[in-house]
Amino acid sequence: METPSTINDFRSIIQLLWAQGLKQEAFLYEQEAIKKGHYNIGSCHTEEILEQFVTHDEDMITLKNDIRVLQGVNYPVLIRGESGTGKEIIAQALHGSRGPVVDGQLTRGRFVARNCPSLSTDLMFSEFFGHKKGAFTGAINDKIGAFQYAYKGTLFIDEVGDMPLSMQSMLLRVLQEKKITPVGSNEEIDVDCRIVCATNKPLEEMVSKGEFRLDLLHRLTVFELWTKPLYQRPLDIEALIKKWDKRGGFKVPLKKEGDYYLPGNVRQLEAMITRWNILGK
Repeated sequence: METPSTINDFRSIIQLLWAQGLKQEAFLYEQEAIKKGHYNIGSCHTEEILEQFVTHDEDMITLKNDIRVLQGVNYPVLIRGESGTGKEIIAQALHGSRGPVVDGQLTRGRFVARNCPSLSTDLMFSEFFGHKKGAFTGAINDKIGAFQYAYKGTLFIDEVGDMPLSMQSMLLRVLQEKKITPVGSNEEIDVDCRIVCATNKPLEEMVSKGEFRLDLLHRLTVFELWTKPLYQRPLDIEALIKKWDKRGGFKVPLKKEGDYYLPGNVRQLEAMITRWNILGK
């Protein structure tokens, strides 16, 4: 294969490898291209993502400004807030401009998201750290873990409060030493990605109950971002209805007079308006 000379050359070769099912080769080639500043995965910029945040709330405007500052800081960030308040969008915005500019091109790795409640403990180790062929029953090929897959990018760990204590210990080690060991391997691999976590759980209470590690909490809370529930932002509810209601006449259900009932926050409101637009109810 000829030595590529442009970013488009790198992209074409990597896409060809993926198309041929040569995932391991494509990943390693991609990793080297990013390292040399020749490849950029994704195109979303922080500001493009923040445009999705329709808000007139002072706390949320402050949050958006904090994201702009923190997107260039290579430290862990913990995003806290209720379900449906846009924590993953915040993580994507933090990732948006990650990576150096080389020859006028923005270079960065992937945004990789993993949801803790969806993974069993055994699967979680393989999913995050990868494994070697034959490491366990069913491991018929080598697997690249999320930490390695997010090289020069961002690993978003959603609902970190649901992570078992055994995995919490491993995450703490990654944050401290920047190294991982795939399941079934004796070889350590350097980790070069930003860790962004999210939770809707009271981690401090979990620490007091022995359900979450205090030292890990300290590592994750170097920077914290708090999202505000939608039902506490009435002006934003009105703005989102205006944006999404194509049929007209949509009304948000009230728990009591003047108190919006939206436990699912933005996600719930969008689903309700989508149903209204199609069915009128």
